[in-house]
Amino acid sequence: MSDIVIERSGGILRVELNRPAQKKRLIKDASISQLREAVKIENQEFSERVRSAEAKEALSAFLEKRPPNFTNTATRVAVQ
Repeated sequence: MSDIVIERSGGILRVELNRPAQKKRLIKDASISQLREAVKIENQEFSERVRSAEAKEALSAFLEKRPPNFTNTATRVAVQ
């Protein structure tokens, strides 16, 4: 069993350390490549989402001090 478990489900990446008492050793060992891969996947996902129409509308609304309007975006986003 691997010390680090990486699971991706849609836009969510989960990294689990199975042996937290050994995390100093994990960082120094070969599993650092798994962490690099997880960071790469996370960066790709973030990069795609930050350029989305939803993100642009959310940032514009924030800067303009108004509620966001997601009706013209590709996917519907619930406003809380």
